[in-house]
Amino acid sequence: MRKYRQEAEDNYNKENPVPLRNLVDKDEILKSLISSAVSKAIDECIQENVLKDFFLTYRQEVIDMSYSECTAEEQLEIIANDRYETGFNNGFSNGSKKTANLFAWLLSSKRYDDAQKASSDPEFLEQLMTEYDSCHDVQ
Repeated sequence: MRKYRQEAEDNYNKENPVPLRNLVDKDEILKSLISSAVSKAIDECIQENVLKDFFLTYRQEVIDMSYSECTAEEQLEIIANDRYETGFNNGFSNGSKKTANLFAWLLSSKRYDDAQKASSDPEFLEQLMTEYDSCHDVQ
């Protein structure tokens, strides 16, 4: 089914000026592409006598359910991407605050040369972070 879905999406992207991934309201198009892909997969199974009686009897139910399964998969992917982005942004924000605190500490300690060197030397910056953490009991 996946190969037929990918084939259907590739064909759609070739035939349309706006790629599927860039469409805001793509539910109906996606449903049609998935239905087509499942239908092709079912035809192949029937042709090769794989669950032939089942697919002949329940063809439409399988097609209908496959769309809801695909959308559930996509929802899980969206949730995972959102969580990654949130984690990245939180880490970036925390790192920025920690770096700002380090530079404030260096400047208040009149360690201007260290601040200057740390701004262009990542290894030295890391050494200073370790020193700052040990002086301030940062976990």
